[in-house]
Amino acid sequence: MLKHVLNLFTLIFISLSAVRQVQYTLKVNLRSGNGGSLELRKLRQELLNERNSSGAKLINSRCKFDGKIDNPIEVFLIFTAKDGTRLYSPFFYIDAGAQEITLDSATFEHGVPIFKGSPTNNLNQHYLKAFRASERKLRPLTDSLDRISVGPSDNKDAELKEKKEKLKQSINDNRDDFTDSFINAHKNEYLSLWIIDSCLRERFSPKLERAFDRLSPEIKQSKLGLAVKKTFLDVQAVLPGGYLPELSLKDTTGRENKEIFKRDNKYFFIEFWFSHCAPCLARLPALKEIYSKRDELNVEFVGISVRETNVQSWKDAIDRYKIPWPQRFDYSGLFLNVYKIHFFPSNLIIDPTGKIVARDLEPSEVMSFLAHTRRP
Repeated sequence: MLKHVLNLFTLIFISLSAVRQVQYTLKVNLRSGNGGSLELRKLRQELLNERNSSGAKLINSRCKFDGKIDNPIEVFLIFTAKDGTRLYSPFFYIDAGAQEITLDSATFEHGVPIFKGSPTNNLNQHYLKAFRASERKLRPLTDSLDRISVGPSDNKDAELKEKKEKLKQSINDNRDDFTDSFINAHKNEYLSLWIIDSCLRERFSPKLERAFDRLSPEIKQSKLGLAVKKTFLDVQAVLPGGYLPELSLKDTTGRENKEIFKRDNKYFFIEFWFSHCAPCLARLPALKEIYSKRDELNVEFVGISVRETNVQSWKDAIDRYKIPWPQRFDYSGLFLNVYKIHFFPSNLIIDPTGKIVARDLEPSEVMSFLAHTRRP
């Protein structure tokens, strides 16, 4: 109940908070451009309620964008050449006032832009340089992780799985420590908030939340700050200990269903997947084996597709692979956009009270978990 009140409170502040908007001007120079057009796209505008994009024609390989912003914002450019080819720039930032960015069409997607008059981009260049140095130090760990191969239902490699999980945890801890250190040194910079937002799109970390708490009050109370705070609440709803609310999902007939994952004496196993996800399909035989023992394990299965571009492809995959458990389609993008489930396959186990008790287990771990927690 408290979580829902906090969510509502945060949304009210996002919509009602009075902020001072300031003018910006962005001049773009495109070397070797030879005509075409540019589009400026803003990130996170679905939460900030602002216009998402604006376009401009290149004249003599130059163009200009202007407008008003509350605080520094994260953006990228889309270059459309005369032949229709579209290229996407790296992410960068727009500050208040006049600034300039220079790119080369030949290295538009992977080159390093040159900035003038943008303190946030200058600070970001220092951050990226330090981040790359930190990643080089982690190379022995990431290489070791890449060399470990464990089958999706291989019980005999428990020691290898444990080693893999420890390596992943060590890598994540090192990345969290690096991010935490940078943010601690830049508590008054909006770049720190954007870095937290970017990390949160990939995974939740308690260190990330503590780093957010150390930001200046002005930054935390900005529109993006309040949106990030809400994201923390949403993401934690699908961590062990959280509770899923009632959800609206469609079945294979297109009918909308209100789903409540809570049932006396029954566990729920929810598998998030999509039809073109090779790792999702590879684990189906192991999941079918668990499903065949569902009565013994006291569990109900539900598959939720969250990343389909074609509903028919999803239905075809269900038929082709003869998936026997009920399937639902997350047509609103709730799990992808709100709960930030971006890695597949992913799963949840929910106990009879509706509480999430496990997440992202391998099939062999699912079997073991349910066997040890089933009710008589």
